[in-house]
Amino acid sequence: MVLYHDFFEEAFNGGLLAFSFLITASFLLLAEYIAKKYKNTKELSFKNTAIMGVFQGLAIMPGISRSGATISSAVVQGVNKRDAAEFSFLMSVPIILASLVWELLKLNGGGASLQIAPIIFGFVTAVIFGVFAIKIMLKVINAAKYFYFSIYLIVLSALILLNEYVFLVF
Repeated sequence: MVLYHDFFEEAFNGGLLAFSFLITASFLLLAEYIAKKYKNTKELSFKNTAIMGVFQGLAIMPGISRSGATISSAVVQGVNKRDAAEFSFLMSVPIILASLVWELLKLNGGGASLQIAPIIFGFVTAVIFGVFAIKIMLKVINAAKYFYFSIYLIVLSALILLNEYVFLVF
């Protein structure tokens, strides 16, 4: 990400969002199909988690859900949803910490004076509420049907494309 930092910041202009939402919807629909058709009983392995890492890398693009990509890639490989979701959330920790370090370096490199107490307070608060949110999300993911969220993403993509290419003509 460091090498292409400017490219990815530019990507947030919204031009690729419709296509990114369609990619996420495809991931989720495929995972839903596989989960229904096959018993997902494989244990997490180095191969599973490496593939999840590749999908996490794809999720750097705006509109591609990081957790959706990593969880669906594991489910497609035969891992059950709960194990995939738990590991997916663990995978986010290094990214969050790296992002924190990156932003602190950017601030400090720009001559900003850093007050450490508010940063520590914000970090600890985020960790506490993050753990709480993860516990809730694990329950939701375990019971959720990816199909409905995929339909939402497809409709959202269609609306974005209509707005971008049809409504601008008038």
